[in-house]
Amino acid sequence: MSTALDGALPAVGPEARAPGSRPAIGVRWRVVLGAGAIGTAILFGLLVLPEVYRTLPRQVRRSCEAGAAAALVALLTLRPGQLAGHRIGPEAWERLDTLARWALDRGLSAVALGASLVLLAGWVPHYLTWPMWSDSDQFAVAARAWDDGLRPYRDLPDFDFPGPIYLFWTFGRLFGWGGTAPLYAFDAACLGLLGLALGGWSRRRFGRALPGLVGYLVFLSCYLELTYLRVAQRDWQATLAAALGLMALEAWPGRVGRIASAAALGLALAFRPQPAVFLPAFAAAVAANARRPEGARESTGRALAEWSALLALAGLLAFGPLLLAGVMGDFLRVLRVAWYGGPYNRMTPGRFGIVLIGQLQDWRGVGLFAALLLLAVRAREPIRGPARTWGLALVGALAYKPISPVPHSYLDVPLFLIEAIGAAVLAAWIADGRFLVLPVRTLAVCALLAVGVHARPQMFNPRASARAVADWIRGEAPGRPPPGCLCTFERPCIYRWQDYQAVLAYLRRSTAPDTPVANFLRRYPYPTLNGPAGRPSPFPAANGILYLWWVDSTLEPRFIRGLEASAGVVVVWVPGEEPGAPALRLERMEATIRRLYRPVARFGQIEVWRRSDEEGRQVAGLTR
Repeated sequence: MSTALDGALPAVGPEARAPGSRPAIGVRWRVVLGAGAIGTAILFGLLVLPEVYRTLPRQVRRSCEAGAAAALVALLTLRPGQLAGHRIGPEAWERLDTLARWALDRGLSAVALGASLVLLAGWVPHYLTWPMWSDSDQFAVAARAWDDGLRPYRDLPDFDFPGPIYLFWTFGRLFGWGGTAPLYAFDAACLGLLGLALGGWSRRRFGRALPGLVGYLVFLSCYLELTYLRVAQRDWQATLAAALGLMALEAWPGRVGRIASAAALGLALAFRPQPAVFLPAFAAAVAANARRPEGARESTGRALAEWSALLALAGLLAFGPLLLAGVMGDFLRVLRVAWYGGPYNRMTPGRFGIVLIGQLQDWRGVGLFAALLLLAVRAREPIRGPARTWGLALVGALAYKPISPVPHSYLDVPLFLIEAIGAAVLAAWIADGRFLVLPVRTLAVCALLAVGVHARPQMFNPRASARAVADWIRGEAPGRPPPGCLCTFERPCIYRWQDYQAVLAYLRRSTAPDTPVANFLRRYPYPTLNGPAGRPSPFPAANGILYLWWVDSTLEPRFIRGLEASAGVVVVWVPGEEPGAPALRLERMEATIRRLYRPVARFGQIEVWRRSDEEGRQVAGLTR
């Protein structure tokens, strides 16, 4: 303990008692009872208060969070003597100091790591059984069509970047066409990779794993709040690749870091063009990488030029399959569909401002940006460089959703990821804040975790994971809707989970792998069939009838020709049901189905129809 502090605190303990005095009777029992009462109160708070907090109105919760942030700021401004008061003696302070040091060096890291592993164990097993959302189904269909000889962007109209198509083609070649487990296993592996990368980056950059584990737990608890409409999306995976590139620049000085970061950003741009918003952060990180004291100093301009050349090479490799297939020109031409003013792009200057302001309403994100800005100006290394880099990355993440053609809800995940890594930088500064005494640092890190971590994420469901493991052992499909799709398949909806699973089982059992399946289910949540069942589509767009709604309704005659010309087509639909969107009424397609097809199976309200001229397929063959 410092001598200044020793002088500021009164002596308390055996050496301060009057000669010949004896301790009061019952002091030891009062200490035991008091410690028990405090422990009970803490346990009660951990178990009950988070649930009570969730029941409070949103405005009350925001006030509580703002009050907690203000208390944290006030705590950080206290002097050691004020914090200690005048009742803690030097020996007690030394014990408290030792405990706080252990918590920062090991204890909190173990807690964050253990909490992350528990969350993953209660989520991953049932996550592998979730249904496939329409975006993923589109890429699965495009990958299968490419493998069958249909070229993307020419034979199948599309305007998305090719990275997800590569991914699903790899799944199909390695594990066979059909099923959702490969997609969600890959996404869970991405989460695991993020945890390993954050831990390694934190140790190399800040000398301890705690900041990275704090950031990982913040993001993991946020990701486990998402339903199947928002997970496993290419936007978060592309942002993950960009974040790994930034961490590589900060963890490995010199050419190794630049090569890894350029390759990671090139991979990200193969999935989405929006990761270009992180280019200023990459420029700052490359400049800092060239000036790192542990490596040989290099010219900043030369380092930026070398990194730009490496990025160009990575982009060439990423889009190489399109060049080899001869469809690069088609890809560049169809990008006009999603560009500003195109038929798919709904973004206007007014909507840009609305989306941006909506993101700025979260005081935690605004406070984090202000903290990173302050650290980028005032802090010393090793905090100053990462604060500058991730502050710029946070600015880019704020622009990610507003510049996108349609502000889908899953476009919030890139911002969540960058904010979590920014929280890791803030945790590193707190843990290394030598102007603060150790107990204050420990309390501040705990407060940061309390503000950023969801106490019990919605998708953390050990019971559902246990049922998923039991179903997997028995070789059965999930009998109940997994937690991630309760919001769609258990609310009033014409598609029941059991009927949907029965349709998929019928398609896998009663159709050949090359049988075209026309998904004509026209109500939310637009259940996917082709990707999960591993069957091609007869429609001239990988996204099926949703392409007519979102992009180009004039293609309906081509869709009708697909139903007329393809042999052995199976149509899955709900006859006579009004579609959820007027654009999906598609009366001419419905008339074509009624004219050429007849029902062969029925599951709830969902029916399976085949061509009427096929032998042995009659209305009497309906099954449940």
